[in-house]
Amino acid sequence: MTHLQLFRVFNYSVTILLALLFSYQGLFMLIGIFKRKRAKQFPALAMKRYAVMICARNEESVIGHLLDSLHAQTYPHQLYDVYVLADNCTDATARVAQEHGARVYTRENHKLVGKGYALNALYHMIQLDPTHAPYDGYFVFDADNLVDTHFIERMNAMFSCGEYDALTSYRNTKNFGQNWLTGAYALWFLREARFLGVARNLFHTSCFINGTGFLVSSDVLKEHGGWNYHLMTEDIEFSINMILEGKRIGYCDDAIVYDEQPTSFKQSWQQRKRWAKGFFQIASVYTGPLAKALCTKKAHRFACFDALMVISPALIVVFSTALTITFLLLNLVLYPSAFTRVLMEMCTYDLRNMLIFSYIQLYLLGLCTVVCEWDRIQATRAQKLLSAVFFPIFMMSYIPITLYALFAKVQWVEIKHYAFNNVQSTH
Repeated sequence: MTHLQLFRVFNYSVTILLALLFSYQGLFMLIGIFKRKRAKQFPALAMKRYAVMICARNEESVIGHLLDSLHAQTYPHQLYDVYVLADNCTDATARVAQEHGARVYTRENHKLVGKGYALNALYHMIQLDPTHAPYDGYFVFDADNLVDTHFIERMNAMFSCGEYDALTSYRNTKNFGQNWLTGAYALWFLREARFLGVARNLFHTSCFINGTGFLVSSDVLKEHGGWNYHLMTEDIEFSINMILEGKRIGYCDDAIVYDEQPTSFKQSWQQRKRWAKGFFQIASVYTGPLAKALCTKKAHRFACFDALMVISPALIVVFSTALTITFLLLNLVLYPSAFTRVLMEMCTYDLRNMLIFSYIQLYLLGLCTVVCEWDRIQATRAQKLLSAVFFPIFMMSYIPITLYALFAKVQWVEIKHYAFNNVQSTH
């Protein structure tokens, strides 16, 4: 057996191991496909009181639409208050938010930059405000969102049952059909909702909040002294902390938030570079505690295993790339005369087969998501079907982004949002 064949055997062995580790997500997917009743219906046991937190930086063009959708909620208006933090703004975000009925604070801090710091600052500003009654929970939205008219009503119904410490929602997209990138972006979040959120609820394990459109119990924030999650993927950091503490995040399938996806690959690169760096941060901090909890905390062992699988893809990409580079360098040193042949064979056989297999697998995943979520995607038939074609390209572009993020110094970069407001409320 040649050294190239040994390398392939090792790669195939690793692939099989990973397939076994991620096989439970195949079961999750089957549940998402065949369990047509999306989520357990919860009767509202209590009408709780909420604060809505929105941290906005130069979002004057979109924040008014979000605030209008929040003021159009079917939930009693006297039971929720909307707060906006105009964070390091140089535009009219604060004025627009006030004109649309929000309680507005401002913050100027160019050292502690990022959503986590802004959320924590807003939370403490609210605590110092003597004009409101105590809140049972805190909603978090991004300024570019739109919210379905029944959002708070449906989240309250699930939250009031007392089974959950936090809730995440169905993250749809308000500019799905704008171009190939926005559609591919949207499929990723729709896949998480349909094939992960529903199954995690069914298995009574914990979900993960998804950046926006989520609800956190006031008890959780009080216990932690605010929103003290400041890594670049603070949503995943919060979720893993909840899992390690034995708390549970639920998924409310009937509560829909519409997010705006980046419209250019440059913006997408910047955003996903930050996400990739955040996953490296998460992996460095939480792999050890999760592995330890997997062995010691029987009550939520599966949730810890699931969390490890969530943070592992970035490390897998780095491991696979490092293994390939090491193999090629050894060939260059030990077998210089055969190096060109080995390199060409790997490019024409291994790389080609990997790309073909990955494309087919991701296309089928994207197509399955489109078919299952067809009625909830607000786009034309052609735009829906084409999103599945481009989904593999979007996903495979994570490989260079992840590798770049490993070595690059990554900072928060402002993403420009536009006033897309063409979604139809779901009743």
